[in-house]
Amino acid sequence: ESHALFHHHHPDGRYYPAHECTVDRAALSGNAQLLEEFFWRKDGSLLPVSVNISPILQGQRVVGSVISFRDITEELRIRRALQDSQERQNRIIDLTSDWVWEVDAKGVYRYVSERIFDLLGYAPHEVIGKTPFDLMPAAEALRLGKFFKNASAKRKSFAFVESINLHQNGSHVTLETSATPMFDQNGHFKGYRGIGRDISERKRAEQALLSSRELYRTLVDNIDLGIGLVD
Repeated sequence: ESHALFHHHHPDGRYYPAHECTVDRAALSGNAQLLEEFFWRKDGSLLPVSVNISPILQGQRVVGSVISFRDITEELRIRRALQDSQERQNRIIDLTSDWVWEVDAKGVYRYVSERIFDLLGYAPHEVIGKTPFDLMPAAEALRLGKFFKNASAKRKSFAFVESINLHQNGSHVTLETSATPMFDQNGHFKGYRGIGRDISERKRAEQALLSSRELYRTLVDNIDLGIGLVD
C-alpha cells in the first residue's frame, strides 16, 4: 500500500504505523481535507507535500477517496525565511530602547511593542484600538491631530516630532517620534510604522540650561545697571 511505500516513517526517523496514518484516517472520514505531510522518496530523502483528500461517497458510505499531493518544498522554505526574518525583527525590537508601533490610515494603533510599558505605563493590549491622540492632553492632541492629518494626506514621512503624552499615572512624558508611511502591494496607503523615544530628561536639561542662561543675563544686566548708577 502507499503508506508502506512512501509514508512509513516520521521525518525524525521514527516508525509510522499504518493505523496512525493521518492520510488514511482523513480518507476514511468522509470529509474533504487538506493536510501537510512528509513523504519519502525512493532515494531516502524527504519530500514535504500538501495532500488534498476528496472522499467518494455512496449515500452516506465512503467507498473511496481521490488523493492528490503537490511538492511544497519551496513554499516551506519561504515560510521559514519569513518566520526567521520576523523572529530577528522581534529580537531587534526587544533590544531597542525605542517604542515601535504601527497605526492604520485612520491613526489607530494596530501594533505596539512591549517598550510602551516602560515609556507610558501601558501594556500593549491596552493601547491597541486607540490613537496616539487618546494618550495626549487635549491641546496637544488637537495640535498633533492636525499634523498627522496633513502628513497622511500627503503620504509623507516625518522625523523627530515632539509631543507631550500622558503616562498612565497622569504625569507628562515628552516623546520624539519618527515614522514612514506603509503601502499595500497595490500602492494603497495603509498607515504608518514608526518609533518613539522618551526625551523628557533631555527637555528638562534644555529647560534648566535656558533658565540658567536667563538668570545669567539678568545678573549681568543688573550689574551693568549698578555700575551705571555709580558713575
